[in-house]
Amino acid sequence: MINASIVAGTNEIRVYLFESSGATLDEATGKLTWKVKLKVKDTKKITFTYQIRYPKGKTIAGL
Repeated sequence: MINASIVAGTNEIRVYLFESSGATLDEATGKLTWKVKLKVKDTKKITFTYQIRYPKGKTIAGL
């Protein structure tokens, strides 16, 4: 893992955060929060990158 932080996990399942585009991370919940001010018709692209690692053969709900 390069420049990754474990943001959530158990002994078997780990979630690594690589990029959060300046978000604030709530370490207790693993939630990312962005504070963004936009003018009318403005757009902003926010990127976050993560990786989930879990044992082969284990089913993870929602993935």
